[in-house]
Amino acid sequence: MQTEEAKGIYRQRGEMAEFANAWIKAKLGLRQFHVRTLAKVKLEVLWACLTYNIQQWIGARWRASWSMPWTSMAKLARPDPMARPAKSAGGSWPPLRACAI
Repeated sequence: MQTEEAKGIYRQRGEMAEFANAWIKAKLGLRQFHVRTLAKVKLEVLWACLTYNIQQWIGARWRASWSMPWTSMAKLARPDPMARPAKSAGGSWPPLRACAI
């Protein structure tokens, strides 16, 4: 943590990883586990991460639908099943914060 590069990486980690942990604690109330065995604890954490990731996905879809012109909303509702997804060069902003086990 002596160099500026290391501090920047650590700061970026805080933005990405710690937000998911704080969200799970605040919104889901998962401050302690409700089960005892390791397998059940892993399942509880999996459910919490899945809930968080679905919430992030819904938010990203909602933001994408409102940023599009109104004329293309019909395409969003009924996508062409034969069309290939377009490759994006820059990704989405803000970046999705995925929760991982």
